[in-house]
Amino acid sequence: MILNGGFGVSLRRAPAYSSVRFILHGLNADEMERVFREHAAGFPATAWAAAIRGHWGIENRNHYVRDVSCDEDKSRIRDNPGIIARARSFALNIMRKNGITNVAQALWNGGSHPGIQGAI
Repeated sequence: MILNGGFGVSLRRAPAYSSVRFILHGLNADEMERVFREHAAGFPATAWAAAIRGHWGIENRNHYVRDVSCDEDKSRIRDNPGIIARARSFALNIMRKNGITNVAQALWNGGSHPGIQGAI
């Protein structure tokens, strides 16, 4: 992972990887995941803190809203769930573009007042 302007942090060099381990998924040995551990030495704590805050900002603005407000984790859709996930993302992007900061309240208002759904 190279931290760059996307996290608001600019580092001069990429972290060094110290170990590689493989995690087997189920009984299929062909499906393995590589896991790398990065050295934190050489980077200031403020740079790591900014990167972590940037990651959690994405988590709080996107994934948490999808899990809690849209009940995505409770979804029982088994055929093509990615299509519904994209539709939820599309709806959230429209809400964000229109300046809605409280998605749960906007979804509640839209559900209880169908006439205002066109405004969202």
